[in-house]
Amino acid sequence: MIIEADAGEYGRIDILLKISEDYWIAIENKIYAKDQENQLQRYKEYLEDKVDNYKLIYLRYIIVL
Repeated sequence: MIIEADAGEYGRIDILLKISEDYWIAIENKIYAKDQENQLQRYKEYLEDKVDNYKLIYLRYIIVL
């Protein structure tokens, strides 16, 4: 697991899980931050450039009861 993974020109992914060499999960955590222009599209392009199989998860709210 990589926290704040440097994706070069694509930005910084909050959490990057490298499950295997060809399957990654990227998590963008927007609980206390604003969306950046085309941020998820940039991360998608980065993942497509790096691996064949990926998931991009966008967290907007976390509710703890």
